[in-house]
Amino acid sequence: MPEKELEKGLVLAFLPRAEGEAGIRTFELYLHHGLESGLTVEVQLRSPGIPGIEAVFVCQPHDTVRIGELPFDALNDAPLISFGLKSADGREKHQLEQKIRPKSFFKKLGRCSWLHSEAYLYLLMKAWPESTQIGGRELKKLSRGFVNRSSRARHERLLEKARMEDFIDLHAEKLFKSTKGKSSHEILEAQLKSFEDFLDKAVYHGLDRIYIVHGHGKGRLRNEIHLILEEYPHVQAFQVNYNPRFGMGATEVILK
Repeated sequence: MPEKELEKGLVLAFLPRAEGEAGIRTFELYLHHGLESGLTVEVQLRSPGIPGIEAVFVCQPHDTVRIGELPFDALNDAPLISFGLKSADGREKHQLEQKIRPKSFFKKLGRCSWLHSEAYLYLLMKAWPESTQIGGRELKKLSRGFVNRSSRARHERLLEKARMEDFIDLHAEKLFKSTKGKSSHEILEAQLKSFEDFLDKAVYHGLDRIYIVHGHGKGRLRNEIHLILEEYPHVQAFQVNYNPRFGMGATEVILK
């Protein structure tokens, strides 16, 4: 991500702190305010096994505010950080949430000019959203439309859940019309992307048990899947046992 873009937006930074040969033990959390006007910010961080972080502060453009510290081990629990933002005049409010996933976290290392160091960076907001004034009559129409759309959305979600299979087959021939010209790395990346999308969808629809069909092979795909499952916060347990539908080539996942 370009450094100029990180200077202008609202950016969350994780500054690693090393302690001797033990490596990184904690991260210092900073919020950099690169928007054009002042903000009141309310921050909440929740993660199992560690004290929560709660802070409220006012920051002006170009301010960098230290939020607190996060232990390195807390990354395994995919902590969720919430931001309540209020404009300087108090008329506009926005709510942001950022979930920290270990798999993608370590890809976000970048140079941070306002900390004069490298840090793991999340761009929360590029610019403050523009507001529009809505009259009373338009607001009533909008409300009625929202109710109708909400009902349709619930109905469509129930239909989608009913149609959803409890397994995904990640064999290359199931994902591609042809693998000609594709490297093994490209195939693996596509398989993992399909798996992660299926896993997120299963959690969204409240499934309690799914199966990931990866086959036998050399075990590389299975091992990568298991690494992701170990970090995924909604996975209660997983195992590879004989299944009458998939034999020994599938991982059973129990969701919570």
